[in-house]
Amino acid sequence: MMLLLIFLASCVATSAQASAWRIQFPCDRSFSIEVPAHLYEVTWFEGKHGPSIEPEEDRKNGARAFVALQGTPKKRQFGVVVQNVPREERAAFVRKEFGGLYFVIGGDDATATSQKIVRVNGLTGREYVYAKEIAEDTYTRGRIFYAAGRIYIIVFVGTSAEDLGSQEADRFLNSFRIRG
Repeated sequence: MMLLLIFLASCVATSAQASAWRIQFPCDRSFSIEVPAHLYEVTWFEGKHGPSIEPEEDRKNGARAFVALQGTPKKRQFGVVVQNVPREERAAFVRKEFGGLYFVIGGDDATATSQKIVRVNGLTGREYVYAKEIAEDTYTRGRIFYAAGRIYIIVFVGTSAEDLGSQEADRFLNSFRIRG
């Protein structure tokens, strides 16, 4: 009887965990993404330092940042940074030359352990993986896309290098869509 109760409890927990994922949109509905927790707007999000609500004076061009925080079954962060690109700077982004924007994924001091071109949901961009610890228990994987005059930086933060290849990381990163 006790084993049956433990089995049923684990099935309910797994079911509740799986159903917690939902597609969310920012207020302007410019993109959608699937996350396991509520998506909040924050002042800034960077993989190495996580979400920030501190005012950032150097954020220009209408930059907005969003984060969903997961505490169980593992501590993880799911972030999206959206930044308008001035018309005169767009040519490089069209060529998928993102300059130093990868620092949002891994921080200023880190070097990506891998990077590649990715194609998902009609978008082409670059993926950067930081499979070496960039801060205490902090490993990141993220993608940068350019579309319709905006840069979108999607960042997954896990507590181990193995977490970067998890089903949850893939689910989050592959769910990003630009909305018409």
